[in-house]
Amino acid sequence: MSLAAGSRLGPYEILGLLGAGGMGEVYRARDPRLGREVAIKLLPDAAGGPRASDRLLQEARAASTLNHENICTIHDVGEQDGRPFLVMELLRGRTLEARLAEGPVPVDDLLEWGTQVADALEAAHAKGILHRDIKPANLFLTERGPIKVLDFGLAKLTAAGGELAKTMAPAGLTDPGMAVGTVGYMSPEQALGKEVDARTDVFSLGAVLYQMATGRQAFAGHTTAAVYDAILHRTPASPEELNHDLPPALGTVILRALEKTPGARHASARALRDELLRVAERGRDQAGLGAPSIAVLPFANMSADPENEYFTDGMAEEIINALCKIEKLRVASRTSSFAFKGRNEDVRKIGRTLNVTTVLEGSVRKSGPRLRITAQLVKVDDGYHLWSERYDRQLEDVFAVQDEISESIVSALRVVLSPREKEAIRKIPTKSMEAYDYYLRGLSFVHILRDQNLQHALTMFRRAVEVDPEFTLAWAGIVEACCWLTAWFTPKEEYRVAADEASARALAIDPDLAEAHVAGGLAASIRGENALARREFEIASRLDPRLWDAYYFHARVHFGEGNIERAAELFRKAFEVRPDEYQAPALLMTCLRGLGQLGEMRALAPRIASIIEKHLDLHPDDVRAMYFLASQWVTIGERDKGLAMARRALDMAPNEPGVRYNVACLYVNEGMYDEALDLLEGNMQYGWGNAEWLSHDPDMKPLVDHPRFRKLLEKMPERRNPAVS
Repeated sequence: MSLAAGSRLGPYEILGLLGAGGMGEVYRARDPRLGREVAIKLLPDAAGGPRASDRLLQEARAASTLNHENICTIHDVGEQDGRPFLVMELLRGRTLEARLAEGPVPVDDLLEWGTQVADALEAAHAKGILHRDIKPANLFLTERGPIKVLDFGLAKLTAAGGELAKTMAPAGLTDPGMAVGTVGYMSPEQALGKEVDARTDVFSLGAVLYQMATGRQAFAGHTTAAVYDAILHRTPASPEELNHDLPPALGTVILRALEKTPGARHASARALRDELLRVAERGRDQAGLGAPSIAVLPFANMSADPENEYFTDGMAEEIINALCKIEKLRVASRTSSFAFKGRNEDVRKIGRTLNVTTVLEGSVRKSGPRLRITAQLVKVDDGYHLWSERYDRQLEDVFAVQDEISESIVSALRVVLSPREKEAIRKIPTKSMEAYDYYLRGLSFVHILRDQNLQHALTMFRRAVEVDPEFTLAWAGIVEACCWLTAWFTPKEEYRVAADEASARALAIDPDLAEAHVAGGLAASIRGENALARREFEIASRLDPRLWDAYYFHARVHFGEGNIERAAELFRKAFEVRPDEYQAPALLMTCLRGLGQLGEMRALAPRIASIIEKHLDLHPDDVRAMYFLASQWVTIGERDKGLAMARRALDMAPNEPGVRYNVACLYVNEGMYDEALDLLEGNMQYGWGNAEWLSHDPDMKPLVDHPRFRKLLEKMPERRNPAVS
C-alpha cells in the first residue's frame, strides 16, 4: 500500500509519490533534521523476499562509498514494519529512458552524457564495484546538472574491492550461473552467467550509446529468447547507417564497446571515456576553428599502360605534400587517402570516413609526351562540385598543372596564404621530367620498407640525380633509403658514405629546404653524431612546422639515447601533423609503456590498430605494419590474434633484423623471454647490433638482468648501426 502525503517513514516526512514499479516505490520526502528534501526508495511487502532486502542494502553500501558527481548520493538506509528503504538525493529531471522515447539524442549530448557515465563507472570500478545493470532507466538526466547513475542493487565486488568486501552483501546473493541484469543491455558473458569484469559495464554502456545514437536498441526481439540470441550471435547495424548525422569515428567507438568478446572491447570504462572525449575534441576543433580540410584521392590511371600507376599516384602525392605546407588547411594523410584506391565508393562517404569537408579526385591519361588531367573538388556534405577542370598539356607541364590544381583548391576553400606558403606550393622540384619520373618511381618503393624495395628506390633516386644533379628531393631520397637499409639490413659502409655525400649535396643546393635538413639529420644519426642530428631536425621543423619527417626522426634519436619522455613529445607532434600515419603513434605506445602511462596506452591502441589496418588494405605485404598491428592487438586484449600476426610477419621476412627485433619486443612484453632472446641472438648473424638502442628500449627492460641478454650486450659494439624499431 502506498504511503500518504504527511505520513512518516522513520524520521522522514513523506511529501508525495514520485514513481512506482515492480521493485518498489520512490517517494519525495523531507528530512526535518537537516531541513532538506530527499528521495526514498521503499520495497513493497515481501518483494523479492530477503534477497531483495539484501540487494537494497548492497546498493546502499556500494553507492555510499562512491563520492562522484555522476553517481546518485546515498544518505541513509533503514527499515520500517519489515519494509527496507533507501534514502538518497532528490533528483529533478527525467530518466534517459523517458528522453529516448522521443528518439535519438544530439551528438553533443550523447558525447557529454556518455563521457560522464563512463567516468562514473571508472570511479566505481576503481573501488572494485561492477554495476551490472547499466540501462536508460538507471541513468537520470538532471534539469541543471550532470547525468546520474542510479541503482547499484545488482552491483558486484571484484578483487579490487579490498576492505569493502567485509561490508558488502554475501557472495551467494546471485546464484552461480544465473544471468543478472536487464535483457537487451547485458553483455554476452552476463547472458551466459559467466564471470564478469569491468568490460561488462562497458558493453552495457555501449548498448545505451547505440540507442542514444540511433533511437533503436542494439539488441531487440519479440521474445526474451530472441534478444538473448541477438546479444550472443548478431552484430547490430552500423550506427551511422541509421543516423547519417553521426561522425563515423563515434560509430566505431560504439561498435567496439559492443564486441562479443570482452578482450575486443575497450579495456576499461576510462578507455571508452577517453575515446568519446577524442571524438568530441575533433568535433570542437572543426566547429570552433572552422578550418577547411581535404583528402586527395589517388588519381585514376586512364592510360593504356598500367605501368603509369606510379605516375598518377605520384601526382596525387605531390599535391598532398604541397597542401600539407599550408598551416590553415587540414590534409588527410597519404595513408588514409590512398586506402580508397581502386574502390568505387561515394565521395561523401569517403569524406565522412576521413573526417574532411572536401575531397579531390581526378584522373590522368598519359600518352607519350601528352597528358590529359582532370580534377574536381567535391563538398562532402552535399556532394556538389566546388571546382573542376581539365588540362590538356605536354608532359613537361605537369608541375604547372600541379601548381594550378593546388592554387585552385586554395581559392575554392578561401584559404589565405602567407608569402612562404605561396612560394612552397609553387616551387618546382626539378626542370627535368625524366628525373622526376625516376623520383616518382623511387617514392613508390620507399614506402614499403623491405630490403628489395629500398634497394630499388635507391637505384631510382640515383638515376634521378644523374639526370638532374640539382634535384634536392632526390638527394634527400637517397639519404632516407640509405638510412633504412643501414638500420634494418646490412649496415654497409657504402650506405653511410652515400648518405653523407647525398645530404651534403642537398644542403648545398637548397639550405632553406626543410627536407634537406632532415637528410642532414639522418646522415648524422647514421654516423652516431646525435647532437648534430638533433640540431638538423630542429632546423627542419622550424623551416616547415608541418613536416612529419622532422619530428619523427628527431624522436627516434632521443629514443635511442634513452630520453623517452622527449621522444614521446616528438612522436606526439608527428602524430598531430599526420594523425592517420601509424609509425609515430606505434612507437609512442612503447614510450608510454616505458613511462608507466598504461591507461593512455590502452586507450590509444584501438585507434592505432584501425590506422594500421587501413594501411595494410593498401599495402598487404608491409611486414612493418604487421608487427606494429600485432602489438596493438595484444594491448587491446586479442593476444592470440596478435601473436598470430607477429608470426605471419616473421614467416614473410624471417631474415630481416627489423622484423625479428620488433617481434622480440612483443614477445618480451608477453613474458616469452626465451623466444625473444632467440630472435635477438639470431640477429647478430645478419649484421645487426646496437647496444645503445637495445639497452634503452623500454620493451627490453624485463631482460636487463637476464644472463643471455647481458651476454648479448657484451658482444655488441657500442654503435654499429642506427635504431631498428
